[in-house]
Amino acid sequence: MRVRHPENEKGDGKESDLSDGAAKLAALLYICSVMSKRDTLCELGYEDAIVFENPDYDEAIIGTSHDDRVVYSFEKMVECLMKNDGMSYEDAVEFIEYNTIRAIPYFGPNAPIVLMNEEQIAFGEEIDGREEQASGEAD
Repeated sequence: MRVRHPENEKGDGKESDLSDGAAKLAALLYICSVMSKRDTLCELGYEDAIVFENPDYDEAIIGTSHDDRVVYSFEKMVECLMKNDGMSYEDAVEFIEYNTIRAIPYFGPNAPIVLMNEEQIAFGEEIDGREEQASGEAD
């Protein structure tokens, strides 16, 4: 397969010979470099996939699942809020857990997936425990 590169290393836009797999990868990498991940998902045939829109976690998309659901990194979602909204780590975690994670069941069977590691889950439980303790003291 011959692939025309808009700008190769020389900037001359010449064609090069690539295997089909390498050509697809080159095309995907080019698409990803000029489009948002959300747009890239649509371009690749995932137009029915549900994405988080407000706030925008585009930078936190790490892939898709076998059943065509969008997969997000919890840590990258936190980083998005810290960078774009100026939140602290704790505030970002609390925001995501309260406003995003709790809403996932309402998205239906195509709901996005959020990957968390054990430390993040434990940290979230620690925050929830503090909230329950504080609300218990107020009663």
